[in-house]
Amino acid sequence: MLFFTRKALLVSVLLTLTTASLFAAPVSGSGSWYGVHGANTNTSNYGYLGYYSYGAFGRHSSSDNYGYLGATYYGVYGEQASSGNYGFLGHNSYGAYGKHSSSGNVGALGCYMYGSFGQHSSANFGYLGSAVYGAYGRHSSTSNYGYLGSEHFGSYGYHTSTSNIGYLASNLYGVRGEHGSTDNYGYIGSTDYGVYGNHSSSHNHGYLGSADYGVFGRNYNNYGALGCEDFGVFGFGWSQSFAGYFKGDLYVEGEFFAEGTKNNVVKLDNGTWVTMTATEAVYPEYTTSGRDKLTNGKARIEFEHPYTEVVSDKVPLKVIVTPEGSYSGIYVTDVSVKGFTAVSETGDVNAEFSYLVIGRVKGKEAEPDYGTLTERLKKITFAEEETGIKRSDIKPEVMTKAEDIHKQDIQKLMEEYKGVETEHEAEIKRMKETEAKMAPKTEPEHGTGTGTDTRIPKPK
Repeated sequence: MLFFTRKALLVSVLLTLTTASLFAAPVSGSGSWYGVHGANTNTSNYGYLGYYSYGAFGRHSSSDNYGYLGATYYGVYGEQASSGNYGFLGHNSYGAYGKHSSSGNVGALGCYMYGSFGQHSSANFGYLGSAVYGAYGRHSSTSNYGYLGSEHFGSYGYHTSTSNIGYLASNLYGVRGEHGSTDNYGYIGSTDYGVYGNHSSSHNHGYLGSADYGVFGRNYNNYGALGCEDFGVFGFGWSQSFAGYFKGDLYVEGEFFAEGTKNNVVKLDNGTWVTMTATEAVYPEYTTSGRDKLTNGKARIEFEHPYTEVVSDKVPLKVIVTPEGSYSGIYVTDVSVKGFTAVSETGDVNAEFSYLVIGRVKGKEAEPDYGTLTERLKKITFAEEETGIKRSDIKPEVMTKAEDIHKQDIQKLMEEYKGVETEHEAEIKRMKETEAKMAPKTEPEHGTGTGTDTRIPKPK
């Protein structure tokens, strides 16, 4: 019975204490320096509420690390004493800021001009989310820089010492690169070309995939193309240049058209090159020739293979015989695609003779269609006009459209670049001003309230 009485008494005491704790009046205080102060006598850690500069302050005594809430310049501030590293939240210029003291590296989130900003002690810096760029980075000692997501480019890079430039996804190009010292440039994916490349000093340029050509290339005044509307291959050689050069066998399936003479070039023993010009005719014809001798006024000549297979039997062959050594009244009979018979009834009936046979090419018996030919050749003239180059008016300024567009792009870029410098300099200045204000000039006073006692008073 006594046991239960004591237990009931204990419960009653606990309830009384709990009730007093729950419904007691809040702790409060007032003073000239702070409202409430508390210290741990074992560790010397201390803190206070309602200081004239801070809402709340706390310091870890052995390390001297401290932090506070609700200050003149910050919502939250903290500093690691041994390293000097510090950071804060809720500033008039930054949402969050941190600095690694020994290296001088700094970073910030929610800046006045950027979403986030970081700078290395080397002065290399970068940021995300500005009015001009999605992301920007700069190497300070070289001044090389690059960015992602601007008004004009998806990504951009600039190498300062060489002025080399490259970018991806602009309103004009998918990819573009320029070598600054030479002005050579190239790009992939534009309004006019799939791929374009230009060597500026020589005016050489070429491209792949345009409205007119699959491939186009130009060496100053000489140019050529593959995959044209009317030509598989197109080449133009200016003045003493050659439109094309082939080393090795060349095969052409179809008819061959050429203006000018058709020459076989031969190099003589003394090194001189000479031409052997082809014999030409109104109709396509094959020839064969040889030598033979009459026997008692007659000789039968059989043509060699393949001449008998390639000449037409629908158009009479022409046979020319010439006696040699002495006069002979020689003539021909029984002429066909197989051969002919030479006969002489006067003069030397055993004379030697040479012969030349001319036969129409098999399958080419019809009269030439000059009207159709004329229309086909007009396309060649049109092709010259397509390229913007005429034989009588070769100008290196042709194909400058892409160069002009590039210069406009560079001008826009440099204007943006100046803006980047201005933004960055303004942000660095703002950071320096913030740092000058951020560290407490006097450690929060406590103990005597005189503003001079920097140690915690021991409890009385």
